[in-house]
Amino acid sequence: MDDKNKVVSDKCDDYILDIVKSSSYQNQTDEYCTKFRRWRTRKNNKYGYDYVRDTRERTYVDGQGYVHYSPHNAESIALSNCFKLFGLIFIVKHIINVIQSLVVQRMSGSLFLSPDYYSNNFTIDTAPLELVCVISAFSILQLIIPIIMFFAISKMPFRVAVPNSRENNIEVSLSGISIMLMMLVLGRVGNLMLGNIFAHVNIAVPNFNMLQSESVLGNIIYSLSECLIVPILMEVLYRGVVLQTFRQHGDFFALTMSCVFNCIAYSDLAKSGYVLLMAVVVGLFTLRSGSICTAIFMRISSRITTLVISIGLKYVDNEYVKTLELIIFFIIIAFSLITYGRMIKNKNCDFNIEDSKTHLTIKQRIIIFLSSREITILVVISLITMIFNIRLIE
Repeated sequence: MDDKNKVVSDKCDDYILDIVKSSSYQNQTDEYCTKFRRWRTRKNNKYGYDYVRDTRERTYVDGQGYVHYSPHNAESIALSNCFKLFGLIFIVKHIINVIQSLVVQRMSGSLFLSPDYYSNNFTIDTAPLELVCVISAFSILQLIIPIIMFFAISKMPFRVAVPNSRENNIEVSLSGISIMLMMLVLGRVGNLMLGNIFAHVNIAVPNFNMLQSESVLGNIIYSLSECLIVPILMEVLYRGVVLQTFRQHGDFFALTMSCVFNCIAYSDLAKSGYVLLMAVVVGLFTLRSGSICTAIFMRISSRITTLVISIGLKYVDNEYVKTLELIIFFIIIAFSLITYGRMIKNKNCDFNIEDSKTHLTIKQRIIIFLSSREITILVVISLITMIFNIRLIE
């Protein structure tokens, strides 16, 4: 009798469509999968995509007859709510960024300390201790406040938003760092090319990269902020909070959204391509390793390299700056290619993205994204900020 009941139960299960139960997350621990499923199925969770239904059931609707409801509506509602949440979060981030610009303008007498245009981007700004502290504080606030808002509103478990891998693959992390540094080289070369193009059409975008303080304490504070705290918070926000939330709609879609929000947050026309390229690379390595630590190491290595190069080149005669930078770039590229070759040899270069089941087409997702009021406001603010940053060279 028990065997018969088991057979009947198995047959019934064949007709049950349970989206959360059937979802899988590549390269993640059992703890991650369990907590993510619990979060998605939690009662009154507006941001979790959950759908369970017997596919044999039909609902009678006047004028339409018996209607079969698909997971389409459930996924649309969850996705729309996620866009509203992240739209709100990044609007707050932009507001903090605008306040920072106004405070810096008030303290320094100009919007940028000494405008460093892309047509002349081989310098580094020097600022007093007070200004360095203010800039560092705002850089941290505009990341940590959105993160706190997300956890307070979504109630997502920390282990899901900030995942650890099933195994700590050091080689993948080292490969990620080498590729990140190569992207850094391409980005700086790209910025130089864009600077020359902008200069020919009398347009320049102030390049606010790195600072150097007039005091030792200021340099320590700025270095800790820009090379440790900010990179960690950036990856927790973009490759943690954003990427992991949208994984319930497929890993490829999650990677795309983390890149989109990363680019929108910068509001920098000249850097948009560089930021997008970096976001794609870091996102891929995060999915490949299953750990946010890989992304953090990649981001920290990029920031430290940028700071060291920027400070070091300041003390080199102008006529040798470009030559020295090119030599450094060739060394980084050679190191990256050797490391990537080892990764291919050891078969650690598999970046296949296993998508979870989704019932929305790409077109439907784009429509939901564009129809969000919060996203519309965010894009408008970002465009205004981008236009405001453009300067005409007289």
